[in-house]
Amino acid sequence: MHAINHTMRTLISAVTFLFVSGGIAIAEDIDLFVGNSPSSEAQTVLLAWHTSGNVNANAVHGCVYSDNAGIPALGATTVGGMEQCAMVNAVLSLKDDIDDLGGLKVGLMVFNKNRIDTNYPNGTSLGNGNNGCGYLIIPPTLLTSAGIDAFVAKLKAIDSGVTANASEMGDMISESWAALNGLGASASCSGVNYSSLATAGGLCKDSVLVYIGNATAANASVKDGNNNPSGVLFNQLTSAFGYANGTAEYNNYATIRNISGFNKNPANDFWGDEWAYFMHKVDVDDSAQADRNVTTYSIAVYDPAVESQVAEELVFLGAIADVGGGKAYQVRSTEHADLAAIFREIFNEVLDVNSVFSSATLPVSANTQGTFENQIYIAMFRPNPSGGPRWLGNVKQFQFGVDLNGGIVLTDATNPTTNSQSIVNPVTGGLVDGAQSFWTTNSPTNQAQWPLTGFWKNSPEGDGFAFDAPDGDLVQKGGVAQMLRVDFLANQDARRVYTCPSSGCVANAALTEFKTSNSDLVSTLDSIISSTSSSATSTITAGKRAQISGTAVCETRGNAGNRTCAYTYAAGSPTFSFSTSEDRVVLGAGIAGSSNCTSSSPCLVESSSATQFVVKTGSTGNTANSTFTNATVTRVSSRINVGRIAHGLTSAQALQSCTLNGTNSSATVLNASLITGASVSTSGFANVDANNYTVSLGAGAYVYASSAANVQCSASTSSLNTASIINWVRGEDNAANEQMAGPCSDGSCSLNVRGSIHGDVLHSRPAVVNYGGSIGVVVYYGANDGLYRAINGNRSANISNSGNTVTVRPGGELWSFVAPEFLDQFPRQFNDDPAIRFPNTPASSNAELRDYFFDGTTTFFQDSRTTGATAGDKYLYLSARRGGRLLYAMNVTDPMAPTVMWKLTTTQLPELGFTWSQPKVTKIGGRGRPVLIFGAGNAPEQDADPVAAADTMGRGIVILDGITGKIIWAALNNCAAVPAASFSTSGTEGVVGVCVTNSALTSAFPADITLLDRDGDGFTDRLYAADVASNIWRVDLDPSDSTNIYVNPVPTTPASEIILTKFATLGGSGNNARKMLYPPDVVPTEGFDLVVASTGDREHPLFNGSATAGTAHNVQNRFYMLIDPNEGASAAGFTAIVDSDLLNQTTLTCFNSSDLTGNSVSCDSSNDKTYVFDGSTSPYLGYYLNYSASEKGVNAPLTETGTVYFATNKPDSPTPGTCSNGLGRAFAYKVDILSGEVVKSEFAGGGLPPTAISGLVLLNGDIRYFLLGGDGDSIFKPSEGKPITSGRKRMFWYYK
Repeated sequence: MHAINHTMRTLISAVTFLFVSGGIAIAEDIDLFVGNSPSSEAQTVLLAWHTSGNVNANAVHGCVYSDNAGIPALGATTVGGMEQCAMVNAVLSLKDDIDDLGGLKVGLMVFNKNRIDTNYPNGTSLGNGNNGCGYLIIPPTLLTSAGIDAFVAKLKAIDSGVTANASEMGDMISESWAALNGLGASASCSGVNYSSLATAGGLCKDSVLVYIGNATAANASVKDGNNNPSGVLFNQLTSAFGYANGTAEYNNYATIRNISGFNKNPANDFWGDEWAYFMHKVDVDDSAQADRNVTTYSIAVYDPAVESQVAEELVFLGAIADVGGGKAYQVRSTEHADLAAIFREIFNEVLDVNSVFSSATLPVSANTQGTFENQIYIAMFRPNPSGGPRWLGNVKQFQFGVDLNGGIVLTDATNPTTNSQSIVNPVTGGLVDGAQSFWTTNSPTNQAQWPLTGFWKNSPEGDGFAFDAPDGDLVQKGGVAQMLRVDFLANQDARRVYTCPSSGCVANAALTEFKTSNSDLVSTLDSIISSTSSSATSTITAGKRAQISGTAVCETRGNAGNRTCAYTYAAGSPTFSFSTSEDRVVLGAGIAGSSNCTSSSPCLVESSSATQFVVKTGSTGNTANSTFTNATVTRVSSRINVGRIAHGLTSAQALQSCTLNGTNSSATVLNASLITGASVSTSGFANVDANNYTVSLGAGAYVYASSAANVQCSASTSSLNTASIINWVRGEDNAANEQMAGPCSDGSCSLNVRGSIHGDVLHSRPAVVNYGGSIGVVVYYGANDGLYRAINGNRSANISNSGNTVTVRPGGELWSFVAPEFLDQFPRQFNDDPAIRFPNTPASSNAELRDYFFDGTTTFFQDSRTTGATAGDKYLYLSARRGGRLLYAMNVTDPMAPTVMWKLTTTQLPELGFTWSQPKVTKIGGRGRPVLIFGAGNAPEQDADPVAAADTMGRGIVILDGITGKIIWAALNNCAAVPAASFSTSGTEGVVGVCVTNSALTSAFPADITLLDRDGDGFTDRLYAADVASNIWRVDLDPSDSTNIYVNPVPTTPASEIILTKFATLGGSGNNARKMLYPPDVVPTEGFDLVVASTGDREHPLFNGSATAGTAHNVQNRFYMLIDPNEGASAAGFTAIVDSDLLNQTTLTCFNSSDLTGNSVSCDSSNDKTYVFDGSTSPYLGYYLNYSASEKGVNAPLTETGTVYFATNKPDSPTPGTCSNGLGRAFAYKVDILSGEVVKSEFAGGGLPPTAISGLVLLNGDIRYFLLGGDGDSIFKPSEGKPITSGRKRMFWYYK
């Protein structure tokens, strides 16, 4: 298992850090996935063993050691013996998994007591300090094969002398913090100085504590000892972290926590849970110590006979894992195999590499809006480990469940929704290996040809190995991708792939099939292929020539023609590897047989090994034995090597116009006539990689050609042809360059679907539409293999077309669509070449920037009414992000028969940039027709770091009619080039479209637009739009009603009355050149509106060593809360807010108790009321919080009941000797919107967390609040939430 770990480690470690000494670097957010080197440091796990008298409790367990059947020293009838034996066997089991050897350090801590260091020396000079807290009986040991033996030997040597008199639980957890972080004596509970255990790379990888607690007797205890663990915690907070007593940070960790179901007194005797919470949650950036966070697991070993008497202890042991970010387990005191399995499961989770590289804006969607159904769709991607442009992707379905403690967890298809197990790996933040998504199966129905030994038998990995299930940690397995492979396993003719007709994608024209029978498609692709830049030049090499030394032993008797010579290599001599079927040998002067083995008559090689080769030389005279020195030997071969960039071949083709262009001598080429000329016939194709293959010249044709001969062929027949590309797009494995071999790559069968049939879903967030009735749920999204997909999103129900001639299984593809604008990118996808260019790619490389397709987020519109312009209709609006300067609108009222309504390109809107901004659908101005509102897009000038030129596109805000795509209103940098035909008319759309030129719009608008319906009448009244230069603009859509504040709105508002006002200017130049790539959020209140925003250039995610001002790494990014006092219908004439109007709340300030004007001061004993924007008199129009150096906001803020949730990423610093997971450090922020008070935690695994999602879900008959991805730990970890449902955030519009 865990083969994926090596794949991803190879991928990330093969690249280097980006250092820029000056100038401009071009980058994008995918650089994060290959931009940094990971740590070679092994992950550390500390087992903390509760060795009070309970270890002597009776338990006849029957456990023996797996290596020698020995009985544990702690006894065959004690709980301690069971635990000792289970630990030994779990660690020994790691020997059987070669992938995991050397990937883990494990140590063991027990309760401390007098002379324990003498009785159980740990091989260090640490000692045991004050005889209390915890004793590191086995220091963290690297579990290589030898390390396992050493660890097990020490563990086996522990006997009953280890037993302590009483519980010291909080003390030992406190001690683990010091031991895991290599801290000094002042930071440890026992006074032991652990600094000798500190590791150079220890700052980056969190550690894991596994607490093994015993509740096996009625007197079981989870109390602290007498070593003051609370005092040690307080000292850490004040001395190491600088949190003053009484501050919010101090109180967060120093306050005794209430645990439901645990009521032991005095509460001050139980600090284990506070320590676990502190170790997991504290911001280690605030400390000058070399420390890291610790994730705590707990295992409660209990005796069912006393379960009711130890119920509170079991609750407490579970609580330390809950607050410590890990998992809580319970196991009976006699179940040694279960305990060993738990240890191994924890080890696996710690060792796991998060191979589900979730989307940079991870798409997680629920299938209905308002109250969500319990269906969670997760889109994902996996980078190509070879650096090629073809990435794997998938969409999978999971669900929420309720765990034993009543909390919401993300769970899978194998779990019930009650007493559910979380499938989130608390160490990596990804999904656990053993999770299984819905639809995923190892025995698909209605597919008799499915390989019984698994589709992935030739490229096995993960827990499922050759099978798709379980699929949790592997992108390519299960989900929609598997259903595509199931449905089109041996033939893809029935797959419904569509494209635009020759007349174009306009006016609801019926789509045509993407097939070889589509003559228009074939003609277009023919033109593209004929002009492709891929080189058709082929270079031939063959054989080998070297000077060797050694001895020859030749036969001197028998038939002269059959005599052989055996040539044995001398030490240090070059050697050959001969194929006895395809190679022959030419022997030069000075070696026996040279007169017989010539270029015109090369000799047969009978055998070949690393030490000698045997040749049928014929008669060599009477010399039986001889030596030779530096004799020239040439291997001539009938199999030639052909090098050709992106050859794309799957079978042998004739090589044409082949010439010898280099040195023509016996030293460089033999039998050149066989590989030169007008045509060279070949057979026996064997692929090497995307740029190399081998073919055979046939029997009797033996050649040698070195690179110095430079034999080149100017042309060849190529599989890079229209038919091959069309069939490849449809799913046929015909390019011979799959990353992961399919079931028939070994020739054992004839199935021809490719494993990469589903491309990466990188930024596209699925739109999930509940049609109801017999259709149910359909999922729509784009992937970067060029296909926009419609998927049956139901759990178990099929979807059929109106005539019931086509039926699609759950998870199956209803259809896919290819836009004509993307056709020219398919040759590169087919060839999986050229590779992707990253910032650290050498300039000489032929690598190119990545191609994208419909990579933006889809918006859908649904009207269930029976009257009106859109009655009964359902529309999709597709954006491309980096994929292009275009928008598509599709009518999917019948999900089995899509049509394209219209498309918007630069022809209709020359200012249109790359369509990053999601088109939001809404109603405005009293009209019933839907409109689309979006930023005009991103500009390529923003890819430079620092930005060196003014934006040339995307500078504006656009409103389109949702049915026709005509412009209703636009504010652009320049409207002069917009054609008259692009505008709406009163006759068709009911309003005359206008475009307003505003020269102040100098920056692109890649962010989504924030909509506000302030009066709740169903019409959007106001917009907030952020441009890339961190200006926030306000658009008032109904300003004529400003006098009565929407009490009596006019029936319709002319587009010409819409007002654009600059609301805030928060960017600047140099290191104030902040960017906003995500929309602000707005919270209306009775007297004013609160606007919150986060800045950061997530498109430049890597460390940059340049000191150049304005480089993304150097820019000071911020979180902003702004007060908009213009609650009326117009903000015309408002002076834009700037930084000087705001309060810096990076360090919380307080009200000045002696100043009634509302000024703030530093908090002290006289001024101790935290500054709050509660409507009191204030000279400030809001506040800002500075992020730490190089930290960037990477998603949109979400405000929920007074708390703003958002995330940041801080790139890994390439300090020598430190570690890096390659994905930076990701932080979850929870900010009190009125005060700026921050709770900050870290996401496991780093990366670019998605925007948090909140809502109501129907779960087990109850409506539950949830917040997904906002609390930290993991983007997949839900928590309880209370969403504001004001309709401020939409990716849909639903009429009912």
